[in-house]
Amino acid sequence: MTPATLRWRPPTRPGEPLTIVVTSRQADVLTGLCHGLSNREIARKLTIAEDSVKTHLKRLYASLGARDRCHAVALCATGEVDVLVRVTQFEIDEAARRRRDLSGGAA
Repeated sequence: MTPATLRWRPPTRPGEPLTIVVTSRQADVLTGLCHGLSNREIARKLTIAEDSVKTHLKRLYASLGARDRCHAVALCATGEVDVLVRVTQFEIDEAARRRRDLSGGAA
């Protein structure tokens, strides 16, 4: 996904949260961040390269308007940001395939 995947909508009323749209992987990285994990721990948990985590975080900070990881967590924790996750058709198909595999092939 390109950086254009991250879209944001500025609040229209005072006190209304900022809304951003992220990929499911970016949401996973943000979750790890909010749980206090280091970049290395997030990478291990998601089985991706640490550089990939750094790239996701850089894009998330830009979308959130965050200065750093502490600011990003604070924005999420205080409800100043609504995060919407974009799910791809591939992810939907993979989830359906896993359900079929777990149920023994019955659809």
